[in-house]
Amino acid sequence: MNHQLPLNFRLGEESTLNRFIPGGNVELLSLLKRRVNDSANIHLYIYGPSGAGKTHLLQGSARECKTVFYLPLAEVMPLKAGLFNALEGFELVCIDDVDKVAGNDEIEVELFNLINLLRELDRSYIFSARKPPDQNGFSLKDLVSRLKACVRYKIHEPEDHDKRAFLRNNADMRGIHLPDEVIDWIMFYTPRDMKSLSSLMTRLDIESLREQRRITIPFVKHLLVGLNL
Repeated sequence: MNHQLPLNFRLGEESTLNRFIPGGNVELLSLLKRRVNDSANIHLYIYGPSGAGKTHLLQGSARECKTVFYLPLAEVMPLKAGLFNALEGFELVCIDDVDKVAGNDEIEVELFNLINLLRELDRSYIFSARKPPDQNGFSLKDLVSRLKACVRYKIHEPEDHDKRAFLRNNADMRGIHLPDEVIDWIMFYTPRDMKSLSSLMTRLDIESLREQRRITIPFVKHLLVGLNL
């Protein structure tokens, strides 16, 4: 059978398991790495606030598999029937923002059927959502039961010292100098969720190279004004 992705989603260049700042998620990260190293079968449900790192973990896991289907439901709205067709041949199925199907009776049934099929074929799957399975507003009780049968982890956002370490390590990885006073300013004046910090570092790297400027507080302010942040 020829398995091709019906939708083309790029994985973030920095979204690898080795670059994830574990913070209070050491056990979860260890589980995902063990799946990679041992090819262990997992049925995993990760939940937590936006920006805590759920997408990073799903994409990082996806990078480690030869045949994987990664689907961020928040990017394919409105959802249409048949979205989950022909996924049984993949080694790993990663569905981000699975709570987006809540209230769509037809898609809920399709997701329920997909889970049953993947379990029957002994395939791995990882889902993410903002809340536990029974707090997302799903109409289909059997779907809630299937999701509750997954290994469930609440993801914890890294502490401030972890975020500072992320900024420092990210800058070192890119080969750019990020002074301590700039890190202090970023932590005080900008959104501090991991997604925002990662996006900011990418923009700083691009713009500092384009303008051939050192990264200073005035430069960061100038960039944020240009981005309307």
